[in-house]
Amino acid sequence: MTQEWRAPDFGFTVEWPVAVLETVRAEAQDGFFALPHGGLEAGGVLWGTHRSGRVRILAVRPLACEHARGPAFTLSANDHTRLATMLAEGPEGMQPVGWYHSHTRSDLCLSPADVEIHNRYFPKPWQVALVVRPHAIDPMRAGFFFREKDGSMHAESSYEEFVLQPTVAAAAPTPAPAPELKERPPNRVRLPDHRLRGLVWAILALAAAVAAFAVRGGYRPDAPWLMTYDLDGQLEIRWQADASAGKLEISDGADRTILDLDRRQLLAGALTYVRQSPRVDVHLMLRDRRGAAHEAFATFLGQGGANVQGSGPEAISHAARRALAKSAP
Repeated sequence: MTQEWRAPDFGFTVEWPVAVLETVRAEAQDGFFALPHGGLEAGGVLWGTHRSGRVRILAVRPLACEHARGPAFTLSANDHTRLATMLAEGPEGMQPVGWYHSHTRSDLCLSPADVEIHNRYFPKPWQVALVVRPHAIDPMRAGFFFREKDGSMHAESSYEEFVLQPTVAAAAPTPAPAPELKERPPNRVRLPDHRLRGLVWAILALAAAVAAFAVRGGYRPDAPWLMTYDLDGQLEIRWQADASAGKLEISDGADRTILDLDRRQLLAGALTYVRQSPRVDVHLMLRDRRGAAHEAFATFLGQGGANVQGSGPEAISHAARRALAKSAP
């Protein structure tokens, strides 16, 4: 299945298989949830072909931005070197037809730094820039940018926005039952971890609300809730609590960490922790403005240790460690 994009006065059509841009969507969404307040922006190169007035995006290669200048997709000297090397060593039979990056703190546009990257590395008139805007609940918005006939860039907004919907993986074939079995095993659909993030959030939030109701014997608007989920060995801890101060206790295998949280940190409602073991227990303790004590608990059960290595996840891991250090008392 393919999709097409075309804007007024645009001399060619952009075409791509739906599964190709799923890589862009998943990477941007994972980066969005990597840190509180907008996460980390991501980007990379779009590879494909250009002929007969049609640009076809056939492959995506993420660029491991080290985020030396903050969470935005702003390239350091090392990032520029990696990008130049990537452009010189592309997939066989393809050429760089453009690049992509996410905006998590601004709308769909090209910043002056973005235009500089485009002019430096993607100077041909048919090369495009794809900007995506992730959101915690709403679908991801996207838009292409290109050079006008006079060579300028319409950078303020995309002529035609579109939505990047998650691609659901097909169910794996169910093996035939062994002769001695009396019942056929149920069919199961296996979805990748980064898919349907909004659905996961809804389920977790519902579970937290049910737990608060059951433990406290009824709904309390001031009752705190606490939840955890994993991003490649990095544990995202989120809560909602109306209090002036509190403590967060993290039990990770043999390690035990206690963080004092002031009101500003409590209102932030999120912390990224690089876990070291498959099980992490989190305990939130606080007192509200009336002096009443409240508690919330969450347990994560997963696989393996942390110390993530690689391209994109490595940068996220370093940033997550910095975020945890800043939150410590």
